[in-house]
Order: sequence, then C-alpha cells, then structure tokens
Amino acid sequence: MRLLEKTRNVSYWFADFIRGAKVKKHYNDICFILDNYDASKAKSKRMAYLQNILLHAVNTTDFYKKFSNYNSLEDFQVINKNTILNNINKFKSNPYLNKNSKHISTSGSTGVPLKLTHDLNKKNRSTADNVYFSKIAGYKIGHELLYLRHWRQAHNKSNLLAFMQNIFAIEVLDLNDDYIS
Repeated sequence: MRLLEKTRNVSYWFADFIRGAKVKKHYNDICFILDNYDASKAKSKRMAYLQNILLHAVNTTDFYKKFSNYNSLEDFQVINKNTILNNINKFKSNPYLNKNSKHISTSGSTGVPLKLTHDLNKKNRSTADNVYFSKIAGYKIGHELLYLRHWRQAHNKSNLLAFMQNIFAIEVLDLNDDYIS
C-alpha cells in the first residue's frame, strides 16, 4: 500500500475508533459469522439475528404484522422493489420513525429506483459489509477506487471528499471506446 493510501486507511479506522468503533464492531461480527460459516456458534448467531429481525418486523411494521403467527422464514412472502414502493409507509418501523437516519437510494439499474431510510446502526452495518466483501475482492479502504455510476447531482462528491476517499468518479453515460482508452 502506498503511503497516501495507508494514511487514508489508518485515518478512516482512527476516525471510526474515535466514534466508538461502530463500523469495526460490525466488521468483526461479519468476519466471525462468514469466516466460520459452518461453525455452531456462527450458525446460532445467524439464527438469533434472523429471529430478532423477524420478531422486529412483525412487531413494529404494518406490512409484516399479518405474519405475526409465523413458524419459520418460509411463512413470509417474497417481496421486490415494487412491493416496497407500493407500501413504503407500511415498511417503516415504528420505533425508528423519529430517530436519526440516513436516506439511501439505489441507482435504478433494474429499471426501478428505490429510496429508503436507514438508521445509523444499519448504515454502519452496511459499511462494514462493504468493507468485508471489498477486502475479499482485494480492495482496502484508502486504495484508489474507480467508481462507475450515473452521477446525478445528488450523488456528486466534493473534490475534497473525493480526494480524501481516493475516489475517481466515472460517469457511465460518457463511456465510449475513446473515453475508456
């Protein structure tokens, strides 16, 4: 890792440490579960997480209340983006309605863009997921990242933030043979 990349990496984890190591704790949890996938402790932890989220869903959202007498995951219906979009308010969890949150959105690459709200714990868990799977692919925080997407105004990063994150934003609508070269 080059010096500037290493500095970015150390700075990121130091800032996380100062904020209570919230991403690192999730990252370690994900590592334990996925690196020991068949171990009984990892299995029981996964099952406990699944039961907790199912109980949370049936007890705090209007959409999942109808599944309150479930026996297993198979009792729940399969949903897609359209199901969520057509019932967006029914998917909101009552205890989190007035909590700090972050709005996220999908690019709509499947033809259906989706905007959701994540609480800060979910945001940290998603970040940890991304760090874990990026590491498997050979990427570490601080490495140069070519980020291909449709960069709508809402997604643009300031020059300072792009430098700090070592991100090179590439507009997919501009891709052609000359640009790629």
